[in-house]
Amino acid sequence: MTAKKSMKRTLISSLLILAMCFTMLVGTTFAWFTDSVTSANNIIKSGTLDVSLQWADGTADPDDENTEWADASQGAIFNYQLWEPGYTEVRHIAIKNEGNLALKYKVKIIANGEITDLADVIDVYYFDPAEQIADRDALADETPLGTLTAALAGMGTTATGRLAAGEDDVITIALKMQESAGNTYQDKYIGTDFSIALLATQDTVEEDSFDELYDLNAAYDEPVTVADAGELAEALSNPSVKEIILTPDTDYGTLTLDSTTDLKDVTIDAEDAQLLMDIQSGASLEGVTIKNYAPTGVTGTSDGSVTIRGGADVDITFEDSTFVPGAGWAGVRSYDQDAKLTFKDCTFEGTGSKYAVYCSSGPLAGIEFYNCTFQNFTKRLVLLNGAYTEAISLVFDKCEFKDSNCDGILKALNPFADGSNFRFTDNTLTNFTAKEGYFTTAKSDVTAPIYLTNPTFTVTVSGNTKDGVAWEPQGLILA
Repeated sequence: MTAKKSMKRTLISSLLILAMCFTMLVGTTFAWFTDSVTSANNIIKSGTLDVSLQWADGTADPDDENTEWADASQGAIFNYQLWEPGYTEVRHIAIKNEGNLALKYKVKIIANGEITDLADVIDVYYFDPAEQIADRDALADETPLGTLTAALAGMGTTATGRLAAGEDDVITIALKMQESAGNTYQDKYIGTDFSIALLATQDTVEEDSFDELYDLNAAYDEPVTVADAGELAEALSNPSVKEIILTPDTDYGTLTLDSTTDLKDVTIDAEDAQLLMDIQSGASLEGVTIKNYAPTGVTGTSDGSVTIRGGADVDITFEDSTFVPGAGWAGVRSYDQDAKLTFKDCTFEGTGSKYAVYCSSGPLAGIEFYNCTFQNFTKRLVLLNGAYTEAISLVFDKCEFKDSNCDGILKALNPFADGSNFRFTDNTLTNFTAKEGYFTTAKSDVTAPIYLTNPTFTVTVSGNTKDGVAWEPQGLILA
């Protein structure tokens, strides 16, 4: 009996051992040779191209650590208004590469406004590297680089150079009014002012997988001057162009911007040029600035100098511009609900039964006027039509209203959406009469506040004139 039990245990143990061996054998049929390698700490990071411009008095030693330097981006380098024959100003100018990419640079002198013949008698002296000009005798034996007229015309550039990361260049520029300048040069300006512009772009130093020439054609971000409508269209189609200057006394006709237009952060300087604008459905203009815009009239019978069609996406700022409605209804005519219009230091001149701004559908974001002048109007200055489904911002700040016997300042033919804001602050009225009320809206049950600095204005609500009362129930808020 004992022998049978012993044999049985031995048999069971043998079966278990066979099972374990079989399991191990099965496992080995799924084993593979393996290995792994990891490349750690790979980096893709863009470099920084950062340049600074500083200036110091040119009579000081540019290498002296006690010489005081000022940030040129925070004020004028040359700022004196009593120039006379023989007068001289000398400045050291330091260009420093603050980034970690190599760069190339150039310095240009740019006039803002009309250049008079005063520039013909201002000599420009240039020293690279910088030199201390301790007294006027130091210039006696020097030859001018040219006159300021030549510098403004772009005789190459005032200065050019290349800087590796952390390097700097210091140059010296002297401006001197010729002793031979006579009485004809009194009380004149070099434009309204002039700028000293530092332009920088990447240099051919850093290398890629092939060589260091991938940025051989890197361009400076500088204004582009266009001579005709074709060149204007070409410049607008180039996304790298951020500032466009129109040639004075040139007629560019009507600039049509359609669904292929996508402008962002572009400035157009239209001084002394003729240009009408037709912004069509699908066009996108974000952060666009139009400076010195002063068209003399329009071609259509129901449009404006600037016409914005429905379906456009528009955010435009007009600066130092003049609008004189011609054959059209308004200086600016908008059919678009998505328009944001901002006017800074602009003048609106009324002609007959015309409007300053006429919005057929009402702008979604709003209309804002800062330091603007409205004069000689008989119609209402701003007329808003259409249904306002979104909140609107309407601002008149530090504006002047004068010499007008008109219907009023603002008329909204439909009630504004909740959350809208109307601000009328620090404005001046001189010889200005509003026959139908200064501000008129369709209904009184709107929560949009109206901010006024003078509570005696008349606000008409639903045909009822109320002195010193705004859209109820929000009421009048005095700023």
